[in-house]
Amino acid sequence: MLKAWVENVKDSGLPPMVKVAYTVMKSLGWCAPLVREARFTNGILEGFNSLLQSAKAKARGYPYPQELYQHGST
Repeated sequence: MLKAWVENVKDSGLPPMVKVAYTVMKSLGWCAPLVREARFTNGILEGFNSLLQSAKAKARGYPYPQELYQHGST
């Protein structure tokens, strides 16, 4: 299924998506066996996504990174 998606993306001619497709294919060789052996679940990824979304929410309203560091965490 993933290989079919990659082929469709390559045919689309959209440069940013083609770059993503090549990155996916390069990573597939080492990533897929690792995920199968480690038996990762979607819960780990959802937890990581939650942390990223929380950090993004806290950073809103600060136009410059320097201001974020000056105010500290809230």
